[in-house]
Amino acid sequence: MTFYTALIFEEADTIVDPNDCALIIGVAYFLSSILGLVLKKHVGRRILLLISELGMAISQISMGFYFYALDDIRIAQERNADYDHVRWLPLPILIVYTVSFNIGMGSLTWVVATEILPVRSRRWTHTIANASSNLWWFVVTKTFKDLYTHLGPFVPFFTYGSVCLFGFIFIYIFLPETHGKTSDETAKTFVGFRPLLNRTGCQSFCQACLCTQCLRRKRNQV
Repeated sequence: MTFYTALIFEEADTIVDPNDCALIIGVAYFLSSILGLVLKKHVGRRILLLISELGMAISQISMGFYFYALDDIRIAQERNADYDHVRWLPLPILIVYTVSFNIGMGSLTWVVATEILPVRSRRWTHTIANASSNLWWFVVTKTFKDLYTHLGPFVPFFTYGSVCLFGFIFIYIFLPETHGKTSDETAKTFVGFRPLLNRTGCQSFCQACLCTQCLRRKRNQV
């Protein structure tokens, strides 16, 4: 998004000048970076990452739908239909994406990585994580233009939005809350299935089912 902001707004046929849009996104990036620094001191890591992934997914998929419908919008405008209110959409959509990224994935990735990785292997695991992160940054930067040009402008947004949805599900299931916890406390949240069930709410659901079964047995005995 950062590297192709002006191109995206130019291709989106917005009623605002693409360079002005890029400037607004830059300001939003700066302000949301400060917001991310404030929030990570007061709000749990897990909830911020979930909000971040969900916001990024919704904004990218929304942008995909916009580009998918753009040809119809242009045809309608040629027939003197007024769709100027629709052509505003890319700007707030990308602002939502920028803010969502900075309050979670942009500001907390390496904080959480440091908190969940074991101290004894942190030197190697951090190196692997860093190399993997840089590799995927390269892949996204390289494939965005190719997908955009050869398959259509909506394809990369649908693709990366789907990846964010997968990230949301993955974080919801596997990532524990690490804010305010020691390394030992964090390590315990990865042992066994009980912490995982607690994170996903399955523990309460299972207990409710067991209670219901017990009540039914008691009724049958009576």
